[in-house]
Amino acid sequence: MKKILLLIILIVTLISCTKTPEDKVLSTPTNLSHQQNIISFDAVSHATSYIVDINGEEIEITSTTYIIELFGEIIVKVKARAEGYQDSSYSNELVFSIPLSLPDVRYNYSIHSSFDLFIYSFQTGIAIENITSTTTSISTNDYTFINDQLIFKSTYLKSLDRKLHEFVISLGTLGQLNLAILITETQLPYLISNNTVDFDSNDITFIVELFGGTIVGLSGNSITSSDYTLSGSSITLHSTFINQYFSTHPNETTLSIKYDLRLGDSYVFGYLFIKKQVLS
Repeated sequence: MKKILLLIILIVTLISCTKTPEDKVLSTPTNLSHQQNIISFDAVSHATSYIVDINGEEIEITSTTYIIELFGEIIVKVKARAEGYQDSSYSNELVFSIPLSLPDVRYNYSIHSSFDLFIYSFQTGIAIENITSTTTSISTNDYTFINDQLIFKSTYLKSLDRKLHEFVISLGTLGQLNLAILITETQLPYLISNNTVDFDSNDITFIVELFGGTIVGLSGNSITSSDYTLSGSSITLHSTFINQYFSTHPNETTLSIKYDLRLGDSYVFGYLFIKKQVLS
């Protein structure tokens, strides 16, 4: 009987030793907040890492801040973790939206052109809520949005007054794309793309309406034919040339390149401006 009693005492003792005392459970993180796409919360005593649940996906981090690289509606919560401690419970959920970061877009278009104008290629799953302008009425008949690509129809562009038109492409809670189109009536070759571009370390391509003419070439700032590619109606500046220019001219913030277009005996000259990326 004594042996049975001792065995019961031993089992009870082992069970009690395996239980986690209340003081070995981590506190729940507090003050979970966000600023744009960065979340932060207060540190938990004894915690060595944290589990951040973002839209159902758990990510382990060791700091009390985290940059969310998503867009749209965000649902986030966080709990604390440490070896030898029981995980805390999850914090209250924080719900907010992160809009897309989109550049302003600008184009030139002549009423004597006949092509539909490509505007922007959005990320998959983006929906356009509406397109508005301060000077014109825009219906879904004036543009197409297929395979995430927004295109303005030539018939619509030809109907606009000869001036700069500004548009807002609304994406609902995801933000908006600001668009400007300068409508002209030139019959000479012209640059369709905006001539001023921010350099993002990639090759940069400009599109030209030639009206049957040709791109003669580029000049200025020691550029050579090996530094760019001409293909049909496009001009592509190689990133290696742009990088080299800014490396050898560290105080310069803009690279300017002259372009020459020709139609018969007529020449059109203009400049491309490449702006150096400034890290914040």
